[in-house]
Amino acid sequence: ASVPLCVTLQGTAICGKPLHKNDTKVDSVVRSPSPALEYSGTVWVFAPMSGLLLLCPDGSIVCIHDHLALSLFGYSKDELVGKSVTFLMPGFYGWMSDSDKKASLLTGSHAEADKCAASSKISSITSALDPSSLVAGDMAMVQKAISER
Repeated sequence: ASVPLCVTLQGTAICGKPLHKNDTKVDSVVRSPSPALEYSGTVWVFAPMSGLLLLCPDGSIVCIHDHLALSLFGYSKDELVGKSVTFLMPGFYGWMSDSDKKASLLTGSHAEADKCAASSKISSITSALDPSSLVAGDMAMVQKAISER
């Protein structure tokens, strides 16, 4: 199985780096005459086991980890694939449009605000077409409350 990952490497030159032999402390520190290179790295692994929920641009669920689906939402993976994300999270588009509005206030872009208004209209239409979305969202909140006890 393969998992997506991201690796970030960073190198720095350190001039006059102390020389230590066998990781022992000494009273006098001898400095290296040439610069030393020191590297650091960060690895980000995006594994499906972490509860990753993959969505299509239209908001339909493409993939969800089966254990997460059952334990958190009470549905199997097969029951959720193909459904709208609003089935699990009724306020998803409202939350997204709220974050877009905040971003547009910071950038001053009116085009972003228009986009937000359109996505909130889509949200209300989608919620009206899927009456069981409240049940799925309520189940998620109940499950979360139980797990926090």
